[in-house]
Formats: sequence, C-alpha cells, structure tokens
Amino acid sequence: MPSVTVILPTFARADGLLQLSIESVLSQSYGDFELIIVDDGSRDGTADVLGEYQRADPRVIIHSYKYNSGLPALRVNQAALHGRGKYIAYQFDDDLWTEDSLKVRMAWLERQSVPSVVYGSCDAYRATDEGEVFQCVLGQEFNYGLLLHSNYIANNTVIHHAALFERHGMYDPHLVARRYSDYDLWLRFGRTAQFQWVDATCSVVRANMVNSLGRDVRADFTRTSKYLQLARDEQLNPVNIAHYDLIAAEHWGNRFSSAEIQRYYREEALPFISKFNDYCTPSELAVAASGGMGHKRILVTKPDYSTSVDVAIRNFENLANQRGFTSTFVRERDIPHFDTSDTDIAILYRTVGPAEKLLTDKGRKSVPCAYLMDDNMLRFHEVGPEHSSIAPGTPAYRSILAQMSAADTVIGYSDEIIDDIRNYNSHTIHLRSNIQQRYIERRDYNRSGKLRIAIFSNKFRGQVIAKL
Repeated sequence: MPSVTVILPTFARADGLLQLSIESVLSQSYGDFELIIVDDGSRDGTADVLGEYQRADPRVIIHSYKYNSGLPALRVNQAALHGRGKYIAYQFDDDLWTEDSLKVRMAWLERQSVPSVVYGSCDAYRATDEGEVFQCVLGQEFNYGLLLHSNYIANNTVIHHAALFERHGMYDPHLVARRYSDYDLWLRFGRTAQFQWVDATCSVVRANMVNSLGRDVRADFTRTSKYLQLARDEQLNPVNIAHYDLIAAEHWGNRFSSAEIQRYYREEALPFISKFNDYCTPSELAVAASGGMGHKRILVTKPDYSTSVDVAIRNFENLANQRGFTSTFVRERDIPHFDTSDTDIAILYRTVGPAEKLLTDKGRKSVPCAYLMDDNMLRFHEVGPEHSSIAPGTPAYRSILAQMSAADTVIGYSDEIIDDIRNYNSHTIHLRSNIQQRYIERRDYNRSGKLRIAIFSNKFRGQVIAKL
C-alpha cells in the first residue's frame, strides 16, 4: 500500500500545464505514493494525455467523469474516498512541486503519532496579459489566530493524515464554498490538529489562470465570513458526505437573512445549475428556483374545483422541498367571505363574476391578480348554445372582460388565446404546461380488433367527442 495518496483534479489543461504538473509529482525524490488524477469532464484531449502517463507509471490512477461538475472540491473528495494512503497530499493542474517537496514534508509528518498537518512555502505567481508576475512567498509559522484573519497556507503544500477527515470532515463541496474550500478545511482541522510549517519552497502556484476558480468565481467577503462559522463537521464526515446537499441553503440556519439566501439562489445557484445541470433533475431545478424568491401565499379561485387546478398549480406546490409558495383554493362564489389581507397573489381561474371584487373592491387590500384562461372564454359562445351564458352581452361575459382588463397580467395557453387577450390587456403570459413529446415514451399496442378509448368529460364536450 502506498504511504501517500496524491490527488490532482483537472479540467481542460491538456495544453502543457497539466503535463508539467504531473511530471513534477512523478519526479519526486520521495516515491512512495499513488497519484489519483481526476478528469472532471475535459473535452480537449486530456484523456489521451492521462492515458499515456497511466501506461508509463503504475502509480498513476485515473478517475474520469463524463460531465464537468464545476465543483473541484467534490471531485477531490471522491478521489480521497478511494485513496489507499495513510496520508493525503494535493496538487493542481496549473501548479508545480519542487523536486524534494514530498520528502521534506514527509520527514516531519511520518514522525507524528497523532493525526497532524504539515505544509510548506510556495512561490505565488499571477497570470496577466503580459505574462506571469511574481506575487509573494506564501507560508509562515502556524498560528490559528492569524489563520482566522486570512489564509497563508497554499493548498498544494499541505499533507495530512487521512484520519483527520473522520474527525473534522472532508472538503466542503458546496457551491458557495468553491473559492475557499481549502481555507475552510484548514480552519476546521486547526481546532484540534497539530500544524507544522516546513520552511522550504515546496511548490509554485499560478493564480488567475483560465478556468480557475479565483478568476471565474466572484468573491463575497460578507457571505464567506458568515459561512465559515457554520458547524458542518458531521455532515462532511466521510460516512455522511454522500448525502451532503451541494446547492441548498437550508443548513445556513439563522446566520443568514432571508434576503441573503434569496440573493444566493437568484444570483449564484440558479446560474450555476443552469450551466452544470447534468446531475440535477427538473424537480431539483424547480426547488432551487423557488429559493430565489420570497415565500408567496397564493389564492386560487375558480367557479368550481377541477383537476386543472392541480395541473396548473398544485403539482408544482407539492414538489419535494418546494418552498417558494403555498396556495389556497376558494370557490369563486365564496370570495366575498375570504380574508385576503395576507394574500400575496390571486389567480383568477376562468372566473365569471364574484372574483371581480378582488379587482374593484376599494375596501380590500390591493392584491396583485392574474387572470388565467386554459380555454378561450371569449369564444366559447361560438362552440354552441350550451355556452350561451357567457356569450357577448351577458353579465358573465362583461365580467370576464372587466377582470381581464383590470388584472395585472393575463395567462393563456395558446397563441390564439394570447392574441385575443391582447385586445384587452397588453400584459400577457403564455403558459406552456402541455407535456412535450420528448417526455412521452412510445408504447406499441398489439391488440386485435378496435381500440377502445374512454373519455371523462361533461355534456359541453359532446360536440367535440362526436367529431372524434
């Protein structure tokens, strides 16, 4: 078994930087290690580069993923869970190790009888349009109080006992921790583990490279300061980490305001999962979307209840962990008796009379209203005499026009309905809730004789059914 597991995550660096990084590991004067290289969905020939190294050196192990996760800490954790070494070390695809890097650090760490951390110094460079510019030498004697102020430990200079993961958890792979998951880990380890600085240059670090977190992810000092103080050790323990939510903010507790959490969902979580959504189901996307807004209490009214209320609204309300809104259904004729003082939005679903009070009653709190039509109420009278009660000139028809005209928006299901609505209200929404063909599996029927079809409807559909 190797003494050290070296983990090197990579994405789209087959232009030469990756090769230099790998060779700086394989050429170490201390050779008792395995190198797990994690290819996080590269499409630039990285697989061919890694294959050559694996064939040439049995210490090289390749973990390849089809899609890019956008979360390097997630991939590092996955590799660490498969590591065989007593110690864990880290390298990155745009950085270098000095020749004796492992040797000088392991000389101290192998003498320790309790789980500990050793780190060295690094030469830090920053990529600019004019080339790489030397920034500083990063590294100093360990002082936990100073570490709380800022991070002075370069990730790729650290080696630690793997057992520390069981005490304080692994890297936090949460979306919000992307830029400082290493710093967070040092702070958690530092509460109990011994740290030792080796006064030797162990690595060369390049910052601000293309496809690097420091360049692509905006820093948020306020949120970082709050997040680092959340207790997460138990959730990040190796036995629990498979169940750790990478996106949700529920475990942030009372440290963050509702406005901060909504802003996180809206400005960071939603843009991220719209790009990196190969492992995110549509319902999970909906849940994340709901977190980007304040909780809304919705009143839904219709002349009579029907399953169309479930299709249009309640199926979304009942998604697991959905927290964006709750709805209450009230029959239209009961609207005058319903207290709307705590209602955020009212959906008038094909209403034809009493719901008009929500738009015209000056004694009520002003409630934003959306009028919803899944059929064209303006043309029902053209279907047949059974719809004469809502024909032009009737009180019901006049109420429909009044509600559509006064509503904040009108929702329709088809281009034809939307065109008619715009004659009375320019604020329209086209609701596309029909099941798309791509979600319907083909089913072949090999029955003999006629195919029997059952249709559940009422007398108003008689003419349509006769045509079918």
